[in-house]
Amino acid sequence: MIKKFLAVLLALILAFSCTNVFGKEYPDVEEFTDVYDAVDYLSDIGVIAGYEDGLFKPDHYITRGEAATLLARTLGYDDSYEVKEMPFTDVASGYWAERFISYCYEGGLVNGMSEDSFEPANKVTHAQIIKMLICAAGLEEDAKEYGGEKWYDGYIGVATEQGILGEIEFFPDDSAPRGTVAILVYNCIMEGLICQEEETEEEEETEGEEGTSEETEEEKKEPVRVNKEDVVEAVRVPSDYEFAVGLDYTPEIDIDDVDFSEIEDLQIDGDRLIVIDPGHNFSGYDIGAHNEEYELWEQNITWPIAKMLELKLTAMGFEVVMTRDDYFNNIKGDSAMESLLNRAGIANGLEADLFISIHCNAGGGKGIETYCYKKGTKGEKLAEFVQDELAEGTELLDRGTKTAKFVVLMETLMPAILVETGFIDNEEDFEYLIDTDGQNAISTAIAKGVYNYASEMWGE
Repeated sequence: MIKKFLAVLLALILAFSCTNVFGKEYPDVEEFTDVYDAVDYLSDIGVIAGYEDGLFKPDHYITRGEAATLLARTLGYDDSYEVKEMPFTDVASGYWAERFISYCYEGGLVNGMSEDSFEPANKVTHAQIIKMLICAAGLEEDAKEYGGEKWYDGYIGVATEQGILGEIEFFPDDSAPRGTVAILVYNCIMEGLICQEEETEEEEETEGEEGTSEETEEEKKEPVRVNKEDVVEAVRVPSDYEFAVGLDYTPEIDIDDVDFSEIEDLQIDGDRLIVIDPGHNFSGYDIGAHNEEYELWEQNITWPIAKMLELKLTAMGFEVVMTRDDYFNNIKGDSAMESLLNRAGIANGLEADLFISIHCNAGGGKGIETYCYKKGTKGEKLAEFVQDELAEGTELLDRGTKTAKFVVLMETLMPAILVETGFIDNEEDFEYLIDTDGQNAISTAIAKGVYNYASEMWGE
């Protein structure tokens, strides 16, 4: 498998490690807290470590030099890098972090505290760490679009939308302790935001007939391929389970509620297989974003939209496979990352023609957007067709087409998109997302976008 998850975690070995003690519990990290979950997980996978006295010291801070090391390792630094001239008089030749600071400065990833001072031993702030993670996730352009009075407002806005901040008490200008940074990185894992290629492999693109480029199967060596039957499991549902507390809502679909009127005349010829992924699981690690007022989870919405989409694409002549065949199914995995890899693995194993993952957004924004892995690919082409229809056919704010290093986009061998259908924690979006008419509008728009893509790219 070319892509290894979370390069940012590998970088943290330098920023966090004080001894080679991994996979243990620390007496100064309280159980049943976010810090405990983050440190326990990252320690178990051998990424962070405690001190020689057996403590983790979650309240200790990291420095700007350590932060530059983290960022450099995250974004592709290797030992062959040659130090470039810098204006910083306080970064001496031979200083342990010189190479990393040079790498980040050359790439425009960090700035000095003044024209000639970097202050490598000073503590790094919450806002600076957030900027690093957003850059590592490839979302810096999104942050710049936000604007705001402070330089970090856009980075914090994107981090909030992507679920990176979670429940952290966040003060942008305050120093960032080890425990907080661990939570931020852990949240990035759970959201599947940051991946990296192996150092021995290089991404290449081939020019397609339509002038777009796409990674070929040969270039993505050892992709995840799984049998769907091996990774999908039925979940035992508690007898007192409610779909949404205080809300008359169910994600179960009645065929009579599905509106086929706009796609009846859209028919394709030929066998084309599309895998639809209803984002997240019924239970376990990967249940998605949350509307706290109604105790409703993301997968309560992604499932009915995906099911409607399946029925409409099938009616149009496509062969369709859902990653999960029932609302009460889970994609197996001991972590969100493993579940995400298995979703991509299902599509790869079936050698699908397209992959579509359905999600909801969260974090205080509003609107609908479509993601692909990178520009200049058939995935971008598909995303543009779909987003155009979503903008025209729904009542949700058009947030455009974007790129992101989501696992299901990076690890799939076919053109793949991820649709963020709306913000589950925005009242206006939420009402639209749980309404049958809204779900029909979204699924119809996606289906029409897929048809438009098929017509241009496959000559249907």
